[in-house]
Amino acid sequence: MNPFLANLIVQSTKKFRDKKKYPKGKPSEYRLAKKYHDFVISLKRNFKNFILIVIGIFSAFVWF
Repeated sequence: MNPFLANLIVQSTKKFRDKKKYPKGKPSEYRLAKKYHDFVISLKRNFKNFILIVIGIFSAFVWF
């Protein structure tokens, strides 16, 4: 995994950590892969929503 993305995922999940579930230290590769997968899915959804909103605004502007 790209070290930049791994660091981004670790830093973003640090503030939401439950101390019982996630001990201090480096998270496991499984947790990193899972969070990376969630990040990619969220990024795709947000991009798709952005494109659909832009298309909606453009179509409303052109047709009215």
